[in-house]
Amino acid sequence: MLQLRRWHQMQKKHDIPQWFHELLVDTAQHLGLQRLPAIVFSNKAVTPAVYGVFRPVMLLPANYFDNLSEEEAAHVLLHELAHLKRGDLWLHGICLILQIVYWFNPLILWVQRQMKHVREICCDLTVANVLREKTAAYRRTLLNTAKELLTENLEPGLGLLGVFEEPFRLVTRLRWLEKKTWEYRRLMLVTAVTAGLVVTACFLPMAGVRSANKDQLAMVDEMSTQRGDDVSRSAAMESLDENTTTQNQPNTGLQIARQDEKYAGMEIHLRKTGPLTAAVLPKVGSYDHVIESLTEAFRTIKQQKIKVTGDPFVRFFSDPDKVPPNRRYYEVGFPVKSGTKVQPPLEIIRVAPSQVVTTTVREAGDTEILWTKFFEECEKQGLVPGFPPAVEIYKMDVEEENSWQATELQVMGYRFAEGYPGLAVKVFDSKPFNAVVLPMYGSYSQIPVALERVKKYVRSKNMNPEGKLFGQFFTDPSETIPSEYRWLVGCAIDKPVEVEEPFEIHDFASMQVASATFSGEHWYEYPWTPFIVQSVLMGRIPIGAAMEFYHGKEGDHPQVELRIPVMYMPNVGESAIKMAEGTPEEAKEAGEQFGKEMAEWGRNFADQMVRQTTGKSLAEIENSELYDAIRAVNEQLDRAMIEGDVDEILKYYTDDVILKPEMAPEINGLDALRHHLQGDIYAQFSIKSLNSKSIDVWKCGDLVYEVGTFALSGTAKRISQPFAQNGKSFTIWRRQPDGSFKMAYSIYNSDTNPFEN
Repeated sequence: MLQLRRWHQMQKKHDIPQWFHELLVDTAQHLGLQRLPAIVFSNKAVTPAVYGVFRPVMLLPANYFDNLSEEEAAHVLLHELAHLKRGDLWLHGICLILQIVYWFNPLILWVQRQMKHVREICCDLTVANVLREKTAAYRRTLLNTAKELLTENLEPGLGLLGVFEEPFRLVTRLRWLEKKTWEYRRLMLVTAVTAGLVVTACFLPMAGVRSANKDQLAMVDEMSTQRGDDVSRSAAMESLDENTTTQNQPNTGLQIARQDEKYAGMEIHLRKTGPLTAAVLPKVGSYDHVIESLTEAFRTIKQQKIKVTGDPFVRFFSDPDKVPPNRRYYEVGFPVKSGTKVQPPLEIIRVAPSQVVTTTVREAGDTEILWTKFFEECEKQGLVPGFPPAVEIYKMDVEEENSWQATELQVMGYRFAEGYPGLAVKVFDSKPFNAVVLPMYGSYSQIPVALERVKKYVRSKNMNPEGKLFGQFFTDPSETIPSEYRWLVGCAIDKPVEVEEPFEIHDFASMQVASATFSGEHWYEYPWTPFIVQSVLMGRIPIGAAMEFYHGKEGDHPQVELRIPVMYMPNVGESAIKMAEGTPEEAKEAGEQFGKEMAEWGRNFADQMVRQTTGKSLAEIENSELYDAIRAVNEQLDRAMIEGDVDEILKYYTDDVILKPEMAPEINGLDALRHHLQGDIYAQFSIKSLNSKSIDVWKCGDLVYEVGTFALSGTAKRISQPFAQNGKSFTIWRRQPDGSFKMAYSIYNSDTNPFEN
């Protein structure tokens, strides 16, 4: 340890390379590691390792990275930093203390060797969870490292954790890395917990089972009391005894395979549901944390002394194919009585009576597999499921056999040949009108309060309301979290007037709309997905923001009209029917033809409208205006980069941005970009001047493409002199609903590398 300390003191006199520091910061951000270790290079070190419980240090052989690619260097750093992230140094320190105390016990040495092996496997799997589909490259790095170190003495010494300690264990580690463990993290967690319970039960006969039953019975008592169910304690205990064996079985990969076979022909039903009022806990993040969130919701409801009236459930809103795990939105909650009041963080939701496609599954393990089978069965039976939301209801009726493991999958839907019940879609030209509107941001749970504000404001200004209250919604819930929803509420008036902020006056022009009316209140959620699907089948393509008009007076059987602007496209209905009813080959062919026809029709229609109003073609207008718009965005972004304002910079990027610079690892997503920018600030990287210039700009669909150049000058902590840099870039911009542009993708190269000069 004294020798390690001397090496550390010597390293303090020398700076580490700039490229290595940037790679270290980026790797730490990928793992979510807040504190960076000190770095020590030494000629006497054989393999990379970390040591130090309170002040972690990474020990690296001198010139170790000279023969490694940037990818291999990143893999080594990922492994070493994973030791710090997992707290392995603390556990290793405890084991060393036990080894000193129990020096006479040979089992201690054996246990320590086994723990070392398991620790390395766990560390590899942590890296695999970061790399995911790129894990094969990490396996190659381990093999290359093994070739270099087979003839070396790899025992790193007291208190060090290395990347490659025992060659003969390599095969086992590589086999683990062949498995896509990141796809089954919930399953592995359940298996580990269950195995722990089984082991506990083996060491403490009967005690573990009784304890588990006691905890479950306590939850049953609480649920039964709040629901008002007359369930006897003996019946609850009987149900728990019947389920004890099933619940304590590990949910292994073999069991998942059996589930896959068992649910191939799952029973699917159509049924109607009544109105639902529920207290929910909104959550943003990975779906892996649903169970923890449900427990949190139950505790919060209990603390607020709210009486629940039904089974717990989860509603999933985000499309996994479009939204990264850390941005996914879901709600966990319990049904409650109408009129129930809640305090934050809980919210009240109200869902209108609807028709749902549903199935109930016993002994459910990984519900991801069940949802796949569920949608396959819907397709076979000619059922059209609507998303969002997708709902999982966890059955808790203790009088029902195997009640603790019954899960109901539920989505709004209908039979294709019959249509959605009560959905009579009409198409007509709306009348133009003026309205007082209140722009809103955030969750739709604010709708009732926002409408009351509009009504109160209209009355206070003695305006003459000409129509009903309405809401207009600009955001797709399957792609955006509620805190970023954009919408407004308003009231039609007979003529424009002056209003104070935040209220505004909007003019709504006449346009063709699809419309359907339902009985209900303005705070209900309505079947928007079936409504839009039915409109498309009628040959009408939605082209604008969805609106809800709230008709009827209080106490009058109020009605809500769903309305969305549409345009007629010939043959679109037939193409949609072919896609829904034809064979897979026919559906694919119809879909491709539908896409081509729709793109051509949209382009021709837009060109016709532009020519009528400006006398110029759409291409002439677009090229000129797009160039000016992108140039303005680049100027604003350049200014924000010079000022080093991270929050301002992030406003110009989409949530799923991808940046591929020449001299740094690829950046994926807005959160990764934030960490990268904060790392630059930590490294005292400062841009003194920046100039971006567009060479060519063109449009395709909703995306705008730009080829450009850039030049910058700056300073950095690790570089003694100021530097200058210039290069070329290819950028994809995405137009936002408000007309602004955000960068979705950029790849750029540098003609000069300041870090080499």
